[in-house]
Amino acid sequence: MLKPHTHRVPGMQLSAFTMIGGAVALLAVASPAIVHAPWVSMPLVGWASIFFSGMLALVVAYYFWYRAVRIIGPTRTAMYSNLQPLFAVAMAWAMLGERPTIWQAVGAVTIMAGLVLTRT
Repeated sequence: MLKPHTHRVPGMQLSAFTMIGGAVALLAVASPAIVHAPWVSMPLVGWASIFFSGMLALVVAYYFWYRAVRIIGPTRTAMYSNLQPLFAVAMAWAMLGERPTIWQAVGAVTIMAGLVLTRT
């Protein structure tokens, strides 16, 4: 439903609108936990994690998402969102030293096969 708006509203602005809508609902549910969180004693790595997930992961990802919706359309963009688990496993392997399991390999092959089938 957002595709018509991607041609007249910049991706960052559209992303901001959708995030604000989600943030309002999230704040309504999470307010008690936010109020009682030990913000003062949170280490620097905790603040860095909040910044990374809030600014980099969400803002940059949504920018690319809406740009892709505008350029290649919502269906093809949604297809490529299935690659997220593959990137997550690859990052866990590279950064955390986790070893992929056989079931993750089966999942990767399934995802790639699905993408190939939908592209042909």
